[in-house]
Amino acid sequence: MSEQGAAEATTAVSASSVPTDVVVAVTGASGFVGSTCVKQLLEKGYTVHAVVRDPSNTDKVQFLKDMVQGDDEHRVQLFAGDLDNEGSFDAAFKDATYVIHTAASVALTARDPQREIVDRNVNGMVNVLTSCRKYAKEGQLKKVVVTSSVAAIENTQRPPGHVYTEDDYNDSADPARDPYQHSKYLSEVRAQQFVDDLSDDETFQIAFINPGAIYGPLLAPHHLTSSPQIIADLMTGKFPMVPQLSFPSVDVRDVATAHIQAMESDATGRFVCVENTYSMQEISTLCKEDLPQYVFPTRRLPNFLMYITALFDKRVTLHFCRQNLGRRVVFANDRIKKELGVSFIGGKESFVATAHSLLDLGLVERK
Repeated sequence: MSEQGAAEATTAVSASSVPTDVVVAVTGASGFVGSTCVKQLLEKGYTVHAVVRDPSNTDKVQFLKDMVQGDDEHRVQLFAGDLDNEGSFDAAFKDATYVIHTAASVALTARDPQREIVDRNVNGMVNVLTSCRKYAKEGQLKKVVVTSSVAAIENTQRPPGHVYTEDDYNDSADPARDPYQHSKYLSEVRAQQFVDDLSDDETFQIAFINPGAIYGPLLAPHHLTSSPQIIADLMTGKFPMVPQLSFPSVDVRDVATAHIQAMESDATGRFVCVENTYSMQEISTLCKEDLPQYVFPTRRLPNFLMYITALFDKRVTLHFCRQNLGRRVVFANDRIKKELGVSFIGGKESFVATAHSLLDLGLVERK
């Protein structure tokens, strides 16, 4: 895939299997998951209402427009939407049969975690669903698929060796120390309660996709955040040794496929979306096999050095180290395979695809 990553961002797609007058609204459409959903929806023939914070920000949205060309240009329409503002999604959801809600505040820390992370995600969820209810009542909107997270499932109070499933809830996350995890759990709870309380004439189906750390081809430079950043840091020698951390992992293409499969089916509820759990050492080793000219360290960093790092690096806390160093969490993915037919891309292919897209987009210097 050495030259494919950047090309994927600008390759025009054409309708193939569904009527182009079927509209899917995608919140967070310029993000890593959202844009991959947009790409796959267009490939299947849907018209997409792409909801972004600022449709006039060409640097962040032009690549979405470039996914279609010529007579198909109308199949991507940009709309503004803000999680903080009730009613801001109304225009985008008008005429939509489905909504895929990927937008969220993904920050792990903030000056005011309750307001900036928890309240924003939970209230944003309610604002999105409130707009959905308006059009469900008119008989137009049928289903909402929400991007949740394994953070809403993984409960660190479970004993070592516990295999997590859709039946697990992270109801012990501390809003002050784990605001993102708490927000994802609470967002799910509030969303399900919102749908359960709907009257018969305004109801719609809802499903939740719960991915782990997300890798795979970046479609735009601003997707270099969170998990892809880990690959970039390993690739460029930012880590001289590898912290003893492990991540339940999945490819962004599988995450998008899961959303669309859930949308098109009658499946509801939660779906663990994890291919497997990999240590940073394993991730680095698998990438180095394909790209030996890059650093990709494989020696383990002693845990005490991570604790020292936590004293000086605001991105790493002592609480995070205590919870995660040396811990390997396992998730069962039986339901998503059986009910949504997701066949996962393997970890090595996903990690290497991430690395190649970093090169193709000029985010890491090519050697």
